Amino acid sequence: RATADELAKTQAITNFVQNLFFSLDPEHTARKDTELIKTMLDQGSKRAGNELSGEPEIEAKIRLCLAKTYRSILLYDEAEKELDRVIELFESELDGDLPIRMEAMSEIAMVHDALGNYVEAQPTLLELLKEREQKLGPDHDDVIRTQINLAIVYRRIGKVEQAENQCSECLSTLKDQNRTDDDPLLLSCMQELSKIYLAGEKFAQGESLARNVYEKKRIRWGEKNADSLRAGQILVEALRQSKKLDEAEELSFRIVKGLESALGSTHPDTLAAADSQAGIFAARDNLEDALQCYVEILARKEEALGAKHPETLATLQAKARIYEKLDRLGEAETAQTMVRDRLLEKHGQEHPETLRAMNELSDLFLALGKNSEAFFLSEEALEIEIKVMGEEDPMTLKTMFRIGKLQYLEGNIEGAMEILGETLAKQEKLLGFDHTEATSTRDLLNQILGEKTTSEVRLDGNESGPELNPEEENTPLLVFLQQFERDGRSFEDNSSSENGSLPSQEIPRPEVAPSPSAPSLNPAQPEDDQKNTAEEDKKKGGFFRNLIFGEASDGRDDDTPETEE
Repeated sequence: RATADELAKTQAITNFVQNLFFSLDPEHTARKDTELIKTMLDQGSKRAGNELSGEPEIEAKIRLCLAKTYRSILLYDEAEKELDRVIELFESELDGDLPIRMEAMSEIAMVHDALGNYVEAQPTLLELLKEREQKLGPDHDDVIRTQINLAIVYRRIGKVEQAENQCSECLSTLKDQNRTDDDPLLLSCMQELSKIYLAGEKFAQGESLARNVYEKKRIRWGEKNADSLRAGQILVEALRQSKKLDEAEELSFRIVKGLESALGSTHPDTLAAADSQAGIFAARDNLEDALQCYVEILARKEEALGAKHPETLATLQAKARIYEKLDRLGEAETAQTMVRDRLLEKHGQEHPETLRAMNELSDLFLALGKNSEAFFLSEEALEIEIKVMGEEDPMTLKTMFRIGKLQYLEGNIEGAMEILGETLAKQEKLLGFDHTEATSTRDLLNQILGEKTTSEVRLDGNESGPELNPEEENTPLLVFLQQFERDGRSFEDNSSSENGSLPSQEIPRPEVAPSPSAPSLNPAQPEDDQKNTAEEDKKKGGFFRNLIFGEASDGRDDDTPETEE
């Protein structure tokens, strides 16, 4: 009896200490000195290694508690070390079916996300989702929460369509459960879906959903609550992207001030809000003000998040774009090259984030007119993208489009048409016929085709087209016109063809008396005579061939003497 009471007391003390640590989150610890908390956590980590070496389950629980607390005060590297030890214990000594394992996997994914290691978070979340669905069922809150987290990762690595499908499915499930309008999980799902809409350039849908979430959170928790302010920041971004700059700017000042008060000036959410404010200045062409903001934000992000964090690099890229607009092209190239180099150092060449930075730099080279550099870097990126991400990944298709455009700009028309045609077919299949990227590719292809047709056939005698070789340049248009001439047709015969298309071969040919000067081939004519006639036709050319190539344009044979008028 005494032993049971002692165990109960010990458990109560343990729960109290754990809950004390768990209560620490960025909202509560913002603008406070967290050094004492860190010292306590560091000592706890050392003692766990020394005193709990024979109790793997207890050690795993303690380290998970430490990891959550480290994450709550934004010490992500320390949190990651604790979680690595938890997973190590499960792999070597613990039963994998313990609930704490799934909790640790969820925490690992959150730390990866906070560190900007989005690609690394994806497989962890996929494994966690599978296990939770099997053990808890598809409608459990933990399953839905994992699905939302997976949608966040999809959005951040550029898989917007997958993110939208995942999050829309969650929202449908939550609505089927008849939850209240201010249910936290429902609002969380709606908030993420609004971000996904904005990432997919569905600005009207994104703004509507963001406004809805902000109003509900503001009513439930108040305007100064950190979660309400985060929702307001998403609405600011939606308004900015929708070009509603007056409303965006007015709300942005309130949100930035509120987040600085609630979370501190160096918190990631506060810095993201400051980014949006700078973006509003840029949209108004207040470029010097925008640049000054980005310089200050970049310094704070490098200190708080590190030089290689995706959010830091996003601000560095924004700074490069401002330099470009200010015609400070050398500084723009330096900044964008810095982004690429930092990601190369962090992830290596085959990481999606590195490839994305290579593409950003290629786009900048193209904008600066450095076509050779853009082409070389794009070719390098495409080879890796096909290997790592596949031929039909959206990033791969963007690179293919750029290469096709560069080939067109350098005069390689056939090469440009080939790669752009392949790109368009895949974009229409994967993204849809009306997607903006498919439309851009189609427009460029149509432009090239129009210019190609104009350069090949110049019917205006005042314009000089390129030199054409009659032995080689049998274009489809010329073949059709020659057949048209041999058939003895007139343009009026085909004026009623549907949509202006070329007449079908099945339309009956009119009876036309053969011309003595242009004998036609027929099956009854001997084979040698047919060959001779073909050679003679080739030499004489016909009206349309002569018109295009400038040969005897009056329709007479070259050796026919001209008569004076």
